Amino acid sequence: MKNFNSICFKNNKKLSSFFIITILLSTLISTIKCSSFCDFCQCYDDRASSLFIENDDIDEMFHVVNCNGEQLINKNALTTSYKMQTLEWPLTEKRIIGYFNHLNLTVLPKLEHAPSNKVIVLNFDDNLIETIGTKPFQYFENLVEISLRNNFISDLPKDLLYGLRKLDHLNLSNNSITFVREDFIPDSLQLKSIDLSHNSIKSLSSDIIQGLQTVEQINLNHNEIYVIKSGGSQGKTKWRNLNLSGNKLKVLTDLSLIDFPELTKLDLSHNGLVNIERDTFVNLSLLEKLDLSANELHGVVMKLPESLDKIKLGNNSLRLWPLEHTPKNLRYLDVHGNELTELFNGQDVVPHLKVLNISRNVIDIFPLINFTHLSILDLSYNAFTEVPKHLPKYAPLLEELIMDNNPLSSLKLGERMRLSKLSFKNMPFIESIDAFTFSNVGK
Repeated sequence: MKNFNSICFKNNKKLSSFFIITILLSTLISTIKCSSFCDFCQCYDDRASSLFIENDDIDEMFHVVNCNGEQLINKNALTTSYKMQTLEWPLTEKRIIGYFNHLNLTVLPKLEHAPSNKVIVLNFDDNLIETIGTKPFQYFENLVEISLRNNFISDLPKDLLYGLRKLDHLNLSNNSITFVREDFIPDSLQLKSIDLSHNSIKSLSSDIIQGLQTVEQINLNHNEIYVIKSGGSQGKTKWRNLNLSGNKLKVLTDLSLIDFPELTKLDLSHNGLVNIERDTFVNLSLLEKLDLSANELHGVVMKLPESLDKIKLGNNSLRLWPLEHTPKNLRYLDVHGNELTELFNGQDVVPHLKVLNISRNVIDIFPLINFTHLSILDLSYNAFTEVPKHLPKYAPLLEELIMDNNPLSSLKLGERMRLSKLSFKNMPFIESIDAFTFSNVGK
């Protein structure tokens, strides 16, 4: 990662005569003494300069300071919520990161008087922006990141990203956005990620899917999405990471995810899902991580792709095993907080599974399956009356075993078990403990 220097200026009634310089990241930085008008003021010579401007009262005069690694220049500039063109940018050959936070801006201005070819990041977080001017970033062709988090934006104009060719990341979280138009992203732009979390989007419509078709990472958590209208867009998306956590989805059909064949990570947790059709995930042949935790699933049976290595199904209402076939490449499985009475199916093979959490169910029998690489096993808060006798044989590499809050009457472990962690908390029914139970723990 390349290093950036940051200069932070804050003007308020208590600190109106001070300048604060804040270093974001620094390694092997050479410190250069600056003017003596501030006792703790220093410049830092590095590959990039950052301009931070914070103002508690936009009607007051405040200092704009430029640092180019060799000198600190003090200039006064009157800046209001509508007249930001008067600000002074760093006189530097370095790349520039501009932060304009807490300025009470209600309009996203069009900055024209800047070394636009050197500006790579613009951040307008934590303002009051409702209106966006025409082509606001037209003269900043080298921007790689824009952040407008925590404002009051409800409409995304068609020309918001006009003129941008290198933009990778766009943060629009914590606003009031209700939809994304189909032609939102220009054809010439290959945006890598967009954060639309904590907005008011109600439907993952075909327009939104089409408008964000070429983006790789989509964050839509904590919106009001209740339906996914897949199948209506022109062509498949390039989405690889989709976060839909904290929405209002209730049902997923076999067609819900048909437009997202390149997904590798999908988060559907905290939605209130009650039903998922059997073949919902079949076309996701590249999917590696799936989170369905904290929903209301109870009688589902799903067919999952073999590519999965991590599945979260905790905190649902599952009574029967929900997987038609457990993926062979699975390394992490969490089904805690359900009502399961049994695990896996008779034909399941999980040779790569390393972590298995089945705590807080009603299981009393552990399956006779080869867990060749299993290292962590959580059986707490179930109905086991004894430690599974066959663990040494079927889980030879087990390192951590948690048996808390089970109705065990005796404690006895296999002689060949070499555990680094063993937990037997809250066992009121214990009547006997084998002398060798703890002899190999920690060895």
